[in-house]
Amino acid sequence: MKDNPTKKPLTYILTACLLISLCGCNSHRDSNKRIIATSIVPIQYFIESIVGDTWQVIAIIPSNANHTSYEPTTQNLRDVSDACIYFETGNIGFEDSWTQRFKSLAKDCKFTDVSENIEKIGGHYHNGEYHGADPHYWLSPSEALVIAENIYNTIAGYDTANKDTYYENYMSLRERIIDTDRKVAGILADKNNDSFLVYHPALTYFAHHYGLNQVAIEDNGKEPSASHIAEIVTFAKDNNIKVILYQSQYAGTSVKNIADEIGAAAVCYDPMAHDWCENMVKIAKILTR
Repeated sequence: MKDNPTKKPLTYILTACLLISLCGCNSHRDSNKRIIATSIVPIQYFIESIVGDTWQVIAIIPSNANHTSYEPTTQNLRDVSDACIYFETGNIGFEDSWTQRFKSLAKDCKFTDVSENIEKIGGHYHNGEYHGADPHYWLSPSEALVIAENIYNTIAGYDTANKDTYYENYMSLRERIIDTDRKVAGILADKNNDSFLVYHPALTYFAHHYGLNQVAIEDNGKEPSASHIAEIVTFAKDNNIKVILYQSQYAGTSVKNIADEIGAAAVCYDPMAHDWCENMVKIAKILTR
């Protein structure tokens, strides 16, 4: 049987998409700047804080997209192919699927994992698949400091001529992270208990850093069963839980039902927000409602 000529290998399709994008309009790009690419918006914030306006920093995945299933656009492919440095988050489904393909497109690009030297904790199910560690490292100040150091070391080693500027920016970022940590700790000091409810368990590192107990509604990556909901409701009432956090990407129908049952507010938050300092404070304030 002959192969169907319309079914081309994925590598051919990627190459074709890239060539098309090279010929297209590219309004968001600054042709006078070198490019650093990364997977997600929060890591973009750390990079921008260190490099200032000397590079153009591009996040591949939009903040409102699902990072486990995002499919790169032709523009994304061009951004990666033109990048000098690519910072991987280290443990998200998008990178598991696409990093090797990116490396084949950008052979001269330096790929660095920002989660290097971070002790991995957590572990959860999503869509029935087990993920060995929570990938949201940046939501802990201690891990954010490691990420910042990894980014600085990579950029300063790549562009030694501007190392002093990068170091100054890096130290300023460290101070902002440390100051934000103090603010968040102060806000959480008013929390009336150590537990909180969240639909998808993306706050593992946040909870670990601040000594909190994250309780997930999601059950093995799926909508919870009736028995699991009953357990959650009992737990919430016993612990006087007044707020349930959920992400727009993962909000299940059970969130509102549980919130109504226990007289709590269901509040949307975004672990993928760009401004790390502002977002950490925002999460803390939600938890103390």
